[in-house]
Amino acid sequence: MVYLCLALFVYVCFALKNNKIIKTTLGNEIIVPAKEKEQKISWLAVVVLILFCGLRALSVGGDLGVYNTNFMDIAKDHNINAGYQSYGLFFKILNWCCSFLPVTTGFHMMLIILAIMNILLMVFAVKKLSPDISLTMFLIMCIDVFIPSLSMLRQGVAVSLIILSFKYIYEKNWRLFLVCVISAACFHESALFLLPTYFFNFFCDKKKCYVLYGLGFLVFFIFAIYDHDIVRWLCKMLGWHYYASYKIQGSALTMFSYIKNIGMILVFAFFLIYKILRDAVNKPLNRMFVLSLNMFFIVALICVYNIVSGGFLIISRMIYYFSWSIILIVPHFIGEIKNKKHRALFTIAAVIIGLLYLSTTVVIRDQFNVVPYSTIFG
Repeated sequence: MVYLCLALFVYVCFALKNNKIIKTTLGNEIIVPAKEKEQKISWLAVVVLILFCGLRALSVGGDLGVYNTNFMDIAKDHNINAGYQSYGLFFKILNWCCSFLPVTTGFHMMLIILAIMNILLMVFAVKKLSPDISLTMFLIMCIDVFIPSLSMLRQGVAVSLIILSFKYIYEKNWRLFLVCVISAACFHESALFLLPTYFFNFFCDKKKCYVLYGLGFLVFFIFAIYDHDIVRWLCKMLGWHYYASYKIQGSALTMFSYIKNIGMILVFAFFLIYKILRDAVNKPLNRMFVLSLNMFFIVALICVYNIVSGGFLIISRMIYYFSWSIILIVPHFIGEIKNKKHRALFTIAAVIIGLLYLSTTVVIRDQFNVVPYSTIFG
């Protein structure tokens, strides 16, 4: 329940900060946008999120024990190379710097620094990318962005940097895009696979966009046939440990996993049909929506792959690098709706679906082992 309350708290804080008034009259909008064009950051929500992440007990987050072991190995002799060799350079440097503090304090200081990086990077990015920062921050709390970062520390920072890199895709600033992706790879090397996403810039008009989807399905079909060989070759070429450690195996999909993957595919199909209908009447959607949909297209492909394989494989972990794009698709979709009543209904639906998704991920499944939440103070 604490995660549901936290998500609503963040939503309300950002809504009020941006001078939005919550209404109760049926038929009106839930929130009335402020007149100012520049969206504001709720620093109250930001500070609460940082403390929520940084002061949590070691039991909150499935992978936290492994990261604590890595930190202890480095802290023993303050040897940066004593930890897991596969961990990214920036992450190892952060561990080493924090290791000079008392052990318990040092590890939690690292969690606080990671939380500061995650939250500020995301807020800075979505402040410019989203037409409704309050709804976007709410979705960050509900969808697989904030909660996974409590467990997957390295990939959590990498995802935040990838969200920031999307800002530079939109602005066509390839230099800063490269800085973001390479920095993300210094936390989790798999982020390097996001380099080709910059070319989504060339697939924003109507015809080229559908060409991208056709080519994507073709490449996916070929990959599904030769996945073992391709993954083994990539790992050997890049010197990565993934294939040697995990092969291409993973855990079998549960009923909830099948529902989740099918749901992701249906979400993509819904927004794709909406785009097709808009294109048919010569009312194309804005470039940000199209770029975000292109990112979510990769999610649909990975979900199809998961369903076909029947398992959550190593490749499936890449979904977190793309599924965040829904935090931009939804606000842009709602922003395109002219009818106030319809816009209100879709906003309500987005909030309800977000809470249901969060409930399924945390309350019912506890997918990332974050329940029950407790602090270092017990």
